[in-house]
Amino acid sequence: MWGLFNIVLQNGGYFSIISGKGGLVFANGGKTTKTFKDIIILNKHNQATTISFHLDLNKEVSVEKAIKGYELVDMHIEELMGDFGEIIYKISEVGSGTGTRESGAQMKNELINIYTKTKRRIIIDFENIGIISSSFADELIGKLIDEIGFYQFQSIFFLVNMNKKIQTIFDASLKKRLSENTG
Repeated sequence: MWGLFNIVLQNGGYFSIISGKGGLVFANGGKTTKTFKDIIILNKHNQATTISFHLDLNKEVSVEKAIKGYELVDMHIEELMGDFGEIIYKISEVGSGTGTRESGAQMKNELINIYTKTKRRIIIDFENIGIISSSFADELIGKLIDEIGFYQFQSIFFLVNMNKKIQTIFDASLKKRLSENTG
């Protein structure tokens, strides 16, 4: 709401907050408080709050100026942050599962997007994962290595909590992909 208010203020538009029978109106750079007598409310015990704004579409607005250079925070990435600034990507908490090529592709794309935004080391955590499909392994790790290169992969991603079954599936998947690329 703070950003919206600054956009309206910069634009010279109209912004109002009405709660119950009281309201605060910002118009043409000025502030006015008002009491409303005939305003629609749900009932006396459950009053509503409304936000209304109008912009002059003939005037340009700088969102960067409106938010005064504050950096927007991606709450999803913030939740993935570890204690030392690394990203901890827990496969078990991603809803798409580990049994299909499509879920591997979705996770691979999300990992690339997260790295592009943060430029931080990413720990891919397989805790609580019992098994994966070979197509999932190929799509997630094999194609990720294909896209960014082996050395770049090693410097960005760190795989943890892989049981022996998952390690074996990844090994077989990577060997197959390497043999296809070289032969």
